Amino acid sequence: VTRCMTTERRHLESVDGIWARRISWGIVALAALIAFVHFAGGRVLWVDEAMIALNLRDLSWKQVVTRLEYAQMAPIGWLLGQKALLELTGNLEYSLRIVSFLAWIGCLFLFRDLCFRRFSPFVAACGLALFAFSAVLLKYAVELKHYEIDVLVATASLWAAMNILSAGRRAWGSWIVFAIAAL
Repeated sequence: VTRCMTTERRHLESVDGIWARRISWGIVALAALIAFVHFAGGRVLWVDEAMIALNLRDLSWKQVVTRLEYAQMAPIGWLLGQKALLELTGNLEYSLRIVSFLAWIGCLFLFRDLCFRRFSPFVAACGLALFAFSAVLLKYAVELKHYEIDVLVATASLWAAMNILSAGRRAWGSWIVFAIAAL
């Protein structure tokens, strides 16, 4: 009888786990859709974003990395990437916001994987929902600010560290992710 109950319990846990994993993909898709609707909505730049955009448009490459106008500050790598994207695509607001949007999508996938590696399926799905539907994270997912990149770097660092701790030296790909995130 005990063996039968244990087998039945495993089956129920695995069924719950399957549903939690399916629901988690729905959470990822819905959060990405919400961010995309905001991204595609054509919202105008707000003051802080406009000041960064003016810096990227008006300043030379050297000036962007040495001093910004309008009392703005941002990481140098992010500024250079944004300036390159602006010069490649022209003066489009969408091109300025795409980096944050793509970083948000990356965060969703990494955080989902982190949750399911560390927690039970139900707890993982709940944690993912809290992360995915965070008003602050969704707001910054479509803005010309570096904050979503910061979240991606932190999430990638945690993901890589967990892979390294669980796989040891065999996790050479995780070491590379961890090193890039550290930069």
